[in-house]
Amino acid sequence: MWKIVSIFLVTVALITGIAICVYTTPTSPNPEIRTWYDLDAVRNNLGGNYTLMNNLDSTIPGYEELASPTANQGKGWEPIGTWPHVFTGSFDGQGYEIRDLFINRFSESLIGLFSYVYVGGVIKNLGVMNANVTGHEGVGGLVGVNWQGTVSNCYSSGNVTGYYRVGGLAGSDAGTVSNSYSSANVTGMLFVGGLVGYNSNTVSNSYSTGNVTGNSSVGGLVGENDGTVSDSYSTGSVTGGGINVGGLVGYNNFGTVSNSFWDTATSGQATSGCCGTGKNTTEMQNIATFSGVGWNIIAVAPGSTNTTFTWNIVDGETYPFLGSTKSTSQNQQPQEDNFVISLTDSGEIVLSEHEIQAYHNDDNAFILNENGIKKWNSFLTYQTVPKLADSLFSREFVLKIEGQEICKGEFWSYASSTSFSGVVILDSLFKLDTEHNILWIKSFSMNSNTSLDAAISSELISFFEKRNLQK
Repeated sequence: MWKIVSIFLVTVALITGIAICVYTTPTSPNPEIRTWYDLDAVRNNLGGNYTLMNNLDSTIPGYEELASPTANQGKGWEPIGTWPHVFTGSFDGQGYEIRDLFINRFSESLIGLFSYVYVGGVIKNLGVMNANVTGHEGVGGLVGVNWQGTVSNCYSSGNVTGYYRVGGLAGSDAGTVSNSYSSANVTGMLFVGGLVGYNSNTVSNSYSTGNVTGNSSVGGLVGENDGTVSDSYSTGSVTGGGINVGGLVGYNNFGTVSNSFWDTATSGQATSGCCGTGKNTTEMQNIATFSGVGWNIIAVAPGSTNTTFTWNIVDGETYPFLGSTKSTSQNQQPQEDNFVISLTDSGEIVLSEHEIQAYHNDDNAFILNENGIKKWNSFLTYQTVPKLADSLFSREFVLKIEGQEICKGEFWSYASSTSFSGVVILDSLFKLDTEHNILWIKSFSMNSNTSLDAAISSELISFFEKRNLQK
């Protein structure tokens, strides 16, 4: 009944003349997204081609106003491309992540970072991490509804909650979802899936590992499938109180499921909506399970990735993970940060490789508070912090590269926004631009006559250049 009503409402909307607003792509260069304000501005041109230039999280300008639990009277982020003003452009995350997204709109439908991705719309190479998303119908961590759009090389984590058509990545997919995954925990009532709540088109080369809880049509990967699912799997716990509850697919409504699996042990489900193949954990971590049905998969060493293959696996140790997408596949060996700055007194890591890029910018710096280092923009008002002198704040730290201690130094900042602020490492200066989430390295110190320590500078530059981070 719910499905019939939903289709009827969309059909009536089209017949009675509610126009879908489609925007043309601008001829100007692709807009670059560096802050939450930039991301929010996407809704002003829904046919544009956008590029994410850095991670967005709770420390980046615009978060409190636009995407935090206090934003928009407690509703959090307003999804991009709400009906009938749908998103038809492209958004390339370039492997960066949007973190700490908060949405609390239980009475509203088509909820996610993007609300409605329409024909021709593309979202790719993007992670939505540590999201807390709540809506009513068509609820996903990344997309509420994908209507003949394309979602590829994307992933999500956190918690997604709704009532109808709820998925970790997409609430409803009538387009293409490929090379993507979700580790989000998903809770709903009808058509609830770890990756997609309701699929009427294509899901391929994708997986889910989060726990899924619902009533009817509840699946580890897809709640209800009316389309095609191929070369995919799920491992999360699946719990349902009604009918059509399955390890991989809750209810398969004349759809097609091929070469796809679920873990019967971790899911707690022995069956799967008529389709898919159940395997125990040992079998799910054996490359033969997947190569035997034609997956494009290769065995790799722990911590390694082979991007020339769709799937990678540490044979006998991990589930398959995607070669082209950052993976949190269960039991995969975690990779340590090669670049770490930690406080000497507490050992607290205040900056790591996953948080920074190297870039040149003069405007911003670190600031300290009683808990350690705070990322700070020099144009913003900063908080009161302990003083070592009338206007100078300081705390010692140690810099390590690939586990080796390179040097010790001292964070410092002046109280006046017009004064020079920064971080001194012996004779080198580090600065952080919070707007662009970047670390800046300059051969300068408090004593202008002191030269740059050549050895440290050389190692740092080499480190960043190896990772294509130096600009």
